[in-house]
Amino acid sequence: KKDSFRFNTGDNLDDEQVNLSTLKNLSGAKIILWDGHGCWTKQQHACLSLNITYKSLKKSKEFRKYCDGQRIIASSSGRAMLTGDFFKDYYADGSFNGTFFYLATCLSGYDAYLSDILIQKGAAVVYSNYFITTVNYDGNMVTSVFDSLASGKTAIQALKKAQNEIEEKAGLRRIAEFKKLALDGFIVAIFVGLF
Repeated sequence: KKDSFRFNTGDNLDDEQVNLSTLKNLSGAKIILWDGHGCWTKQQHACLSLNITYKSLKKSKEFRKYCDGQRIIASSSGRAMLTGDFFKDYYADGSFNGTFFYLATCLSGYDAYLSDILIQKGAAVVYSNYFITTVNYDGNMVTSVFDSLASGKTAIQALKKAQNEIEEKAGLRRIAEFKKLALDGFIVAIFVGLF
């Protein structure tokens, strides 16, 4: 039996709508597209940025104890960043039972630490980015992945299809850019007398 999900625009939270209450109620969600900034450090692994200041979390009775430089850290701009250890310690086992995560942040998958924790908390699927990413790339990936999942493909099949589609688009763009560079380079070479 396939589970079906309906998207409710009320569940689409942007910037200031992501607040302390949102963090408390994140467990139980079935699809989480975490779009925003991220980073990776050797000590904390992947970190997911919030549009909440570190100071405001530090003032919160519930979150204060997590602002310890390991579970919630401050970004250079003063925003709070959640680490895998925050998810491990704050959310109960089974909190994300069957959840589909797409972590559309830079370096969210540089290693498997955060993904492994989310899976331990019950996530069925965790997609993340190994490298620096862009809004355009993540938008294309999300669209392709969900189109494939809606047509009955498995999570792995959907990911492979999306990667192939994105690579094909990027490859065609790189070929066009290379041709332009080659032509420009040839013109420059003629101009400076190399031919």
